[in-house]
Amino acid sequence: MTEPLKPTGMWTLEFIGVEEGARGQGLTRVLLNRIEADLPAHSLFLTTADPRNVPMYKHLGFAVERALELEGLAISAMSRSRVGMKETAHPRETTAG
Repeated sequence: MTEPLKPTGMWTLEFIGVEEGARGQGLTRVLLNRIEADLPAHSLFLTTADPRNVPMYKHLGFAVERALELEGLAISAMSRSRVGMKETAHPRETTAG
């Protein structure tokens, strides 16, 4: 349902998670970097219906491309591009929609 929101040329990140007891150790960043290392393109797209996830994804370099309501859910469509990003850099955060 949210696939039309994906910018051209981006790969979709469907699921990623870290066990609750292991959170806060940078493991999500390690997983994302490993995923991106295997991609021919260096851009990821995701959607989340949990507003608690948005600050975490922003911290990991994702920017909100669009926010919308779909079937009663608040959906945030987000993307992250590694092209030209330093490992610790945070791209400009923008909100559209």
